[in-house]
Amino acid sequence: MMLFVSTGCGDKEDSDAVVYDYDYDLTEYIKIGDYKGIEYTPQELIVKEGDSVSVSYVGKIDGEEFEGGTGTNNNLVIGSGSFIDGFESGLVGAVPGETRDLNIAFPDPYPNNPDLAGVPVVFTATINSINGYADEDEMNKSAVWDKYYSGCEVIKYPEKELNAMKEQQKEYYE
Repeated sequence: MMLFVSTGCGDKEDSDAVVYDYDYDLTEYIKIGDYKGIEYTPQELIVKEGDSVSVSYVGKIDGEEFEGGTGTNNNLVIGSGSFIDGFESGLVGAVPGETRDLNIAFPDPYPNNPDLAGVPVVFTATINSINGYADEDEMNKSAVWDKYYSGCEVIKYPEKELNAMKEQQKEYYE
């Protein structure tokens, strides 16, 4: 078995790749988990309290976009209170790719911008992803792999390769 590890990023040439030639029995180092009989329970990917979402939105007052009311790929934990009341709760139950119009109002008083205190606003918000997943298939595949990986075990690391990797990382960061 051969493993190729590239050092760093960018336009490096293949000559910078580290090649490890495994000429020994890997069962001494890795215990493979049982992959037969893994239970698969499909999960629905919807926004819930506590989820970390990526959300894009456009805010409009009286049908007009306003300064500071637009965001793209913002990370938000639902229920954190990071956005004005009604924004986060209005996303609960949404799925990735879904767009919702959130008819809410700025709080009164609103210290961030006193001119907006109590003003009605419509945020058109789109969920880009939930907890890093863009769709249910991706999440469900990941769950199955996680169950498989949890049954695997690294017994020990080959000393030669471990030392080479340590040296490679040391050189990279120096």
